[in-house]
Amino acid sequence: EKRRQRDVCQRVVKRLIMRGVAMCFDQWHENATEKRRQADVCSRVITRMTQRDLVLAFETWHEHATKQRHQESVCSRIIVRMMKQGMVLAFEAWRDNCSERSRAREVCARVVNRMMQRTVAMAFDSWHTHATEFKRQRDVCSRVLNRMIMRGLAMAL
Repeated sequence: EKRRQRDVCQRVVKRLIMRGVAMCFDQWHENATEKRRQADVCSRVITRMTQRDLVLAFETWHEHATKQRHQESVCSRIIVRMMKQGMVLAFEAWRDNCSERSRAREVCARVVNRMMQRTVAMAFDSWHTHATEFKRQRDVCSRVLNRMIMRGLAMAL
């Protein structure tokens, strides 16, 4: 029983020691990582300071690239607006053409209607003339026939 207790105690002690070692290792790892990060930051700062001309050239290029992108965007919007304006002009021309065609159809319909009315009027006039002539001829025939009958009666008496 004592041996088992001693083994348990030894394991507890080892565990405590290992926990301390692990905590030390974790702290060392954090310090090493932070030191590496700081070294990288310092390296970039020093590089930036020593290569100032390169940094200025890059910044200038970046500004020009940004301006160019902006100008291309503006030009693109202008082109789209111009294309839309062209479509608007084309649409207005189409609409005007449709209105003109509609007006031309109305004028043609009136001309055809007038021609048809003229034809009907001429046909009516022709009928009226023929009817009047037919009545006149019937009257003449009736008078001639009456004269012939009267002459026949007069001769008979």
